[in-house]
Amino acid sequence: MDQNDIKNKINEKLGQMLDLLGIKYEIEFVESEADSIKLEIKTEQSNLLIGYHGETLSSLQHIINVMLFKEYEEQIRVVIDISGYRQERERKLIELAISAADKARFINKSVALYPMNSYERKIVHEKISALEGVSSISEGEGYNRRVIIVPQSSSSS
Repeated sequence: MDQNDIKNKINEKLGQMLDLLGIKYEIEFVESEADSIKLEIKTEQSNLLIGYHGETLSSLQHIINVMLFKEYEEQIRVVIDISGYRQERERKLIELAISAADKARFINKSVALYPMNSYERKIVHEKISALEGVSSISEGEGYNRRVIIVPQSSSSS
């Protein structure tokens, strides 16, 4: 599958949606890997596209991924960022993970974080796996799924 063909299709589909919304934008492809294509939408109306806690952004990304799957009948992972939102969110999640890990080690008890989507939980799990003295698990269902940070010296919470 040709990356340029996929990028052109993304530009076309995303452009149609943003044009319908009346949003002025610029799409910039920032990174392409074997398993994903990353792009940045630059706009002065970023709040409208990001939505509450990034829900609109996640929905927009999901729609593009579904459209591409229907078009190519193959899973193509597209990661969309808007005005640096995901990058900043990732930085905050890493800070949260470090802080919660410190707390879990200090009080020697498990620390539960607030519910997160799978993308955010993955970032936290990756950071926790790189830290000494703690591990992480996910608990809960659906929108209530959260990361629990467990000190390794503790056998229960």
